[in-house]
Amino acid sequence: MYPDSASIDYAYYQMGQSYLKDGDNTEAFKAFDGLITALPHSALADDAQFALGWVNFPKEGISARRLGKFNKLIQNFSYSDLAARAY
Repeated sequence: MYPDSASIDYAYYQMGQSYLKDGDNTEAFKAFDGLITALPHSALADDAQFALGWVNFPKEGISARRLGKFNKLIQNFSYSDLAARAY
């Protein structure tokens, strides 16, 4: 059904979560970024943007790149409950 499925954003998001749980942060990043790129107006785009800020967090800690991902969430999804958490 790809790419016409109404649930494609959910599939992207769940793939990202699955990769995170498996410890494959590179593929998790690709899945979350893919959701935002392909479906920027998805109801899950803010969740994916928030997840991008957490990918590699245990290894990298706070970094300019991570802060940039959270800042993008605050700027692009200010309506989201996750914006306050990103801040």
